[in-house]
Amino acid sequence: GEDKDVPIAVIVQSDDRKYLNSDACQIAEFLKKQVGNGWLETLSIYDMDQYIPELRQTAVPTLIKLQDRSSIRAIENEMYEKTFKGVIDFIAAYVYRIPVRGLVRLLAPTRITPNLVTAVSVICSLAAIPLFAMGWLGTGLAVAFVFVIADSLDGKLARMTVRFSKVADKVDHFTS
Repeated sequence: GEDKDVPIAVIVQSDDRKYLNSDACQIAEFLKKQVGNGWLETLSIYDMDQYIPELRQTAVPTLIKLQDRSSIRAIENEMYEKTFKGVIDFIAAYVYRIPVRGLVRLLAPTRITPNLVTAVSVICSLAAIPLFAMGWLGTGLAVAFVFVIADSLDGKLARMTVRFSKVADKVDHFTS
């Protein structure tokens, strides 16, 4: 019918997948019944709150149609660019933006959590101080660079994988 081009976004828990058929038309019919039963709410993206407290940023909801496997990289890049908050400095824009993007892509499908990356960041920030004090400038700079990368990586990884932690957020902002 005329509803076939209406985008639908639904989060389905893994336990509930057994109730769904892979046929998109059957899934759409099932979802319409759930709305009619009052089990599911229809929400327009224009009615959604665009401020996300966990990110401390405004994000306009976006629906991107996945055409085929070749468009996955473009979607990843667009999502990554949206993880930046406000104005970024020269170093962020031109020095570590690309390495952090690659590390997020590498770490996102793993069990490495943003909290673990925050812990590495904190350790490096604290380790760099005595290295500089002892005159080990090269080693201190290398450890400080790892801190800068990890400090950006933890937030990007949390936003891209939707894994937030209030404790890690406080620790991250206390140490950076």
